[in-house]
Amino acid sequence: MITYLDVLDTAVKIGLGAAITAAAGHFATKTKNELDQKLEREKYFRSLVERLSIGFEDCASSIIRLLVNLQQVENAETVPSPEKLSQIHQLCIEAYEQSNTVDAIANLVGTAELQRALGEYNEHISELLELAIAYPKNKENIPQAISKINTGRDATRALIRQLFNQIHE
Repeated sequence: MITYLDVLDTAVKIGLGAAITAAAGHFATKTKNELDQKLEREKYFRSLVERLSIGFEDCASSIIRLLVNLQQVENAETVPSPEKLSQIHQLCIEAYEQSNTVDAIANLVGTAELQRALGEYNEHISELLELAIAYPKNKENIPQAISKINTGRDATRALIRQLFNQIHE
């Protein structure tokens, strides 16, 4: 015969089992959500670093195209055409816009050293752009500006490479 004590014992066992199951389910869900959030943050950071790297290389490519055009004008025996100067000015604008985009992405990545290096790099780009826009005035200062850009580019590439290494460890 079933007594009240048996019923109470069974109810306590069922209640404890349900409580343990609920606690374990809550813990597992919480742990999974935290892991998912961490993986999503890492994925987002990785995509930012990739965009930063691609944008930086696009900017460097624009600067090289600008320098090639300046060299072509320099080597020409005639005065540059308005179209050629317009092309140089357009490359200046393109390089400057790309450098600003890269700088904005670096702010999201958040490393102070990279932000400082990109800030200096952008200053050197601005100097070159001012010289290119005013070309042929002050053309003797262009090699010094190019040297600064190359130094800044190499330093910034090294910092971007460090970021890539950090996220792939």
